Amino acid sequence: MIGLQKSGEKLVIENFGFKPCPSKTTLQSYITIADPKQLVLSDLPFKAGQRVEVIVLTDDNQRVTLAEELKKLFKEIQAIHADNPLDDQEIVAEIEAYRRGK
Repeated sequence: MIGLQKSGEKLVIENFGFKPCPSKTTLQSYITIADPKQLVLSDLPFKAGQRVEVIVLTDDNQRVTLAEELKKLFKEIQAIHADNPLDDQEIVAEIEAYRRGK
C-alpha cells in the first residue's frame, strides 16, 4: 500500500481494477469517490521504493448529466399525458402552431 502525506492528511492508494494503458508504463482506472478525503489504491504492479507520478482527473461529463435530466423530463411529460393522450390530429395541430410561432 502506498501512502502520500499532504497538509497533515494521508492519501492511501489501494486497488480498483487497473487496466494497463498501451503507451509507456501507465495504468488507467475509473472509480467513484466514496470519501472525498481519501483515494485508496492497492496491489499496484510497481516495486517498493519505485518513484511513480500520480495524476487524478475528474470526469465532469456534463453530457451524461444533461442526458439523464432529459430522460427524466421525458418520463414526466409521458406521465402527464398518460391519462389524457393526444390523438394524431392534436399532435399535427400543435406542430403547425409551433411552426407558426404560436
